[in-house]
Amino acid sequence: MVKPTCAALLVLPALCWAQPAAPTPAPAAEASPLRFRAGLNAGAGTFLPGPMIAFALSARAGVQLNDLAAVFLDVGNRAGFMIGLSIQGSNVSQSVSGLGYWHFGLLGELTVGNQFFVAGGPMFARGGWGSVQQEVIDGNVSQFVVAAGGDFFPGADLRLGIGLGKPLSSGRRQQFTIALDCQFVFAKVISVSQQAGSGGVSQSIKVGNTMMGTTPQLVLGYEWK
Repeated sequence: MVKPTCAALLVLPALCWAQPAAPTPAPAAEASPLRFRAGLNAGAGTFLPGPMIAFALSARAGVQLNDLAAVFLDVGNRAGFMIGLSIQGSNVSQSVSGLGYWHFGLLGELTVGNQFFVAGGPMFARGGWGSVQQEVIDGNVSQFVVAAGGDFFPGADLRLGIGLGKPLSSGRRQQFTIALDCQFVFAKVISVSQQAGSGGVSQSIKVGNTMMGTTPQLVLGYEWK
């Protein structure tokens, strides 16, 4: 019979009291980068052709896909006007122009360095613009009327700007923004011209041509993204 050695007698109690190693916890699942994204802005600029003084107001809501990219719906209004008057001796020219349309767009946006952003996409607009001009030159009277627009006409929106402020500790960005926002709209035009003078009276009407209007605006806003 084999007798236990002193070394074995010392090791056996340690083996009896040894505890199994705790299992390594599984790594926590990363939070989804998807989050709600919203914003609003207002600004002023011009409308061409015209030119007119124009104002902008819009709001947006959508999804921030990750820190770089977002997709959102943008809804807003463009409005403007211009009054012109020119007098040179007996010659007089006067005009009144107006602008007003709602726009509905689907835009994609890229944000670089948590500050610089560019957004763009298609849109539809409802409303239009127009002008009335009347001239008296050497006793001859001319009048021109132009109206463009409709229930829904196509367009595009392009926005380039910068956000002010650092991201929160959560990674979300809540920033005041400064941007250049330029919309391009394409609408059917009705134009009417009339002339009256010593040679008689004439009138012409044109319908169906397409005119492009653009509204470059400097806008100030606030974004949650």
